[in-house]
Amino acid sequence: MENKGKHILLVEDEAVIALAQKQTLERYGFRVDTVCSGEAALSLINAEPSFDLVLMDIDLGSGMSGTEAAKAILQKRSLPIVFLTNHGEADMMERVRDITRYGYVLKNSGNSVLLSSIEMAFELFEANRKAQESAEKLKTIFTALGDRVFVIDRQGRYLEIADETFTSTVLSDVFDSKLTAWFIEVIAKVLERHAVEMIEYPLMVNGQEVWFLATISPLDSKSVVWVARDISKRKAAEQEAQRLVKEKELLLREVHHRIKNNMATIAAVLDLQASMLGENDTSGALLEARNRVHGMMELYHRLYGSGDYRSVDAAGYLQALFDEIKVSYSLRRDVEYKSTLEAITLDAKILFPLGMIANELVTNAIKYAFPCHGKGGSIFLGLEQAREGVLLLTVADNGIGMDPSIDPKTSHGFGLSLVANLAIQLRSKWSLSREGGSCYRFEIPIGGV
Repeated sequence: MENKGKHILLVEDEAVIALAQKQTLERYGFRVDTVCSGEAALSLINAEPSFDLVLMDIDLGSGMSGTEAAKAILQKRSLPIVFLTNHGEADMMERVRDITRYGYVLKNSGNSVLLSSIEMAFELFEANRKAQESAEKLKTIFTALGDRVFVIDRQGRYLEIADETFTSTVLSDVFDSKLTAWFIEVIAKVLERHAVEMIEYPLMVNGQEVWFLATISPLDSKSVVWVARDISKRKAAEQEAQRLVKEKELLLREVHHRIKNNMATIAAVLDLQASMLGENDTSGALLEARNRVHGMMELYHRLYGSGDYRSVDAAGYLQALFDEIKVSYSLRRDVEYKSTLEAITLDAKILFPLGMIANELVTNAIKYAFPCHGKGGSIFLGLEQAREGVLLLTVADNGIGMDPSIDPKTSHGFGLSLVANLAIQLRSKWSLSREGGSCYRFEIPIGGV
């Protein structure tokens, strides 16, 4: 260790011993000043700020003792004090321990012991100084971050507190019994698993609820570091966001409800008008228009009840459309309706054109596949996931089949033209098989719309 320039104050009331020790220390590069009393030592310390260490004789005769002088010095200066004594009794060691942790040296133990003790005192003092600097830096950082830092043991006792204004000693001083019990459980879990836990909790501060986020990390086998951050602003923002979401949901539900009611009114008007016209082409056209409106109304109804207002169970929706068409054409008791619909949740932007296609083709089958009443057949509606990312919609009947001269993809009829355009919208590949009736198959890429 480099001793040159280190300034030592030697407090020794025996002049010969003081002179000998002074010369020894100076040979090793120390600067040494000597005084013979505690009062003189305290006066010189106050006048001279350059001292790096004090060698203090415990027994200074009359006047202030060495231990008393050491206590007075430490109240004014932070520096290492090594005691000198002729006694090695236990009570002497306890007296020294209560004042400083830099130890003591027996006067007859030799120069090497004295020098080693001085060097160890310097090293310990420097280590303590660096530790204190690190602690102050951490304190400054946490203060800047607004975090509160505690060391807490598994019994819920505060061992270290970074906030000097915090005076509580146990968790139950601050929190109610329920929170205290929960915190102790979390601390036990952190110590058992040696893993970090994060929790949120409220605390009443000056009559207001303040929310904290605590990061709890194991420090050793018996205690944890508890870093608490005020998240009240974030909580308030979350609550405001939740309020806005609920408000938006209410508005959206109201919009859907109004749209559904408006479409129900339109469907009722079309139905009423068709019933007044009797059995003719105009009445049939109005009935078909009414079924299209009902398809849209059914989708809105299911969106309204789905919760996210975007996705709907395709099987339930298509079955409802299928059943409504059966009711609309209830006079055709000779037609059997069959369906196999896989439970698939689809986005409304896919399901709406899908339902329109099913509505048009099932309606066409009822109208044209079985021209002779009493000699009907069956109509089938199917939906399944053909392969990854592809749906298969099937509408089939075992009727007389479509006129071979008609190409459904280029037909000018309103229903088939609508089907062709909706298939393009869905980016669907579709085909018609005319064997044993008509069988339409649509391969629809999910997510490709």
